[in-house]
Amino acid sequence: VETLAVAGEEVVAATRRPEAEARPGVKQVRLDVADGSSIEAALEDVDRVFVMSPPGVLAADEYLGLLLDKALARVRKVVVQTADGVQYDEGQPLRKVERRVEESG
Repeated sequence: VETLAVAGEEVVAATRRPEAEARPGVKQVRLDVADGSSIEAALEDVDRVFVMSPPGVLAADEYLGLLLDKALARVRKVVVQTADGVQYDEGQPLRKVERRVEESG
């Protein structure tokens, strides 16, 4: 995030607690992946999204489902951080996240 901001990119960082995550040169917005209206607000004026599932979330495909639906419909590029090796098991939740993005076009 900081690297992009320093490079002159306009960066919006979405988190459940934006007041606790202040960073110079970065716009902080509230995001609750279970709340469609907070997702819509977080995606306003955004054209690229980097998504990662928080640690401890086992069903990442379900947890990120609404966020991915809205992001894939609105922005031109979605990048997800998953894990090495998930491509070998189509049943892995993180692989399902990858597939969803890959198949979106």
